[in-house]
Amino acid sequence: MDIDISSEEGTPLLSTTSNGVAAQPSQSQHTDDATRNQTGDSQGTKTPPAESSSVSGVQAPDGVDVYIPAGGANQQQPAARKRLDRRFLSTRITHKLLLLTALWQLCSVIMLTVLDQSVKASDIGSHPLSDDAYLAGVVLLCIFQGIHLFMLVIVSYKLGKQMLHHTASGSFLAQSYMSTIFLFAGVYTLVHRLNGNAFRGLDESLSRVDKRDYAFLCFIKLLYFSTATMTSTGFGDIFSQAWYLDFIVTCQMVLSVLYTTSIFAKGINTFMGGATSPASQTQHSQARHI
Repeated sequence: MDIDISSEEGTPLLSTTSNGVAAQPSQSQHTDDATRNQTGDSQGTKTPPAESSSVSGVQAPDGVDVYIPAGGANQQQPAARKRLDRRFLSTRITHKLLLLTALWQLCSVIMLTVLDQSVKASDIGSHPLSDDAYLAGVVLLCIFQGIHLFMLVIVSYKLGKQMLHHTASGSFLAQSYMSTIFLFAGVYTLVHRLNGNAFRGLDESLSRVDKRDYAFLCFIKLLYFSTATMTSTGFGDIFSQAWYLDFIVTCQMVLSVLYTTSIFAKGINTFMGGATSPASQTQHSQARHI
């Protein structure tokens, strides 16, 4: 009596005779199996059951066939490397945000100081836009502040995502707050260079300043005004008297409220022990991925 055991595809796997002797598959059956394996390799790679394969970090157990698309693993590596490089660059910027901001504004002040040397000392306080050197300083200052504003928008978006997921660090929040003060100080300097009558009380305090120190001391005065506005102090010795400058100051006031609320909430969360809870530790470990 003969017994045949076949697979679902009809290929004989084992046959026994009436004498109980197991018969091996014929040579033609081995040839058919080899042909099917070659056909499968043209579309992808199929790991044999006896071997284990790893696809994207997942280990395939013995006896399980894993289908790997041709070139799929190699195509994922460049994308993952780009994501890591982008995340590394983002981390480097956010960890040194305040330092980069201060250096950026310092470069703009040095640039204005150098260009002001070509302007007459008697004209430096009258904001002569007709002077080529003075106009060049205004144009370059526009470029500097535009780049700084673009960078701060990206940082604010990243900070908003972290605040939404409760993963924002105190250092990142404080550096963003101080960077906003530096940004508005640079914007106020640009407005003052365009219109000397935009601020009341500023030209009076700079009337006896030498032109070599005019750009630096003007920025320091407006940094003081920006800090007073951001902290809602408002001493009143320097204030706006132009409608567009009122709009810029209003924007800074709104940002001041948002930052103050976030910092206060962060302090309450730390004081109440929320930062040391297991859930908070898990969120902080995921902050670098946002």
